[in-house]
Amino acid sequence: YAAIIKKFPSFNNMKDQLILIDSNKAGILRFWNINSKDLIKEIKVGDNIRAMCMWNERILLLEGNDYNIQVFDLQEFKTIQEFQSGHSNMIAQISKIKCENNYYLFSLTFLN
Repeated sequence: YAAIIKKFPSFNNMKDQLILIDSNKAGILRFWNINSKDLIKEIKVGDNIRAMCMWNERILLLEGNDYNIQVFDLQEFKTIQEFQSGHSNMIAQISKIKCENNYYLFSLTFLN
């Protein structure tokens, strides 16, 4: 399971909202309004999402039991790209790392 809390200037036609994004072993992403405690949306994205990372205001990186990285669009609420990871260990964490010249990398932490 994975979860992220993020304040969005605009999310699903709502302004300035604190949103909780969580997942479950069925591969369902859930979007919650923290202030109202309302479930905004549920979307099936894969199988047992184990790691998430906000790339920017629009893009969420996801990893599940299939060992692949999904690029999920938070405005369209759909996976827009998927990368085959080429490894055989499950990912425990996805991290965004800022490098020189405003470039970013993402780092994967694996379970042994």
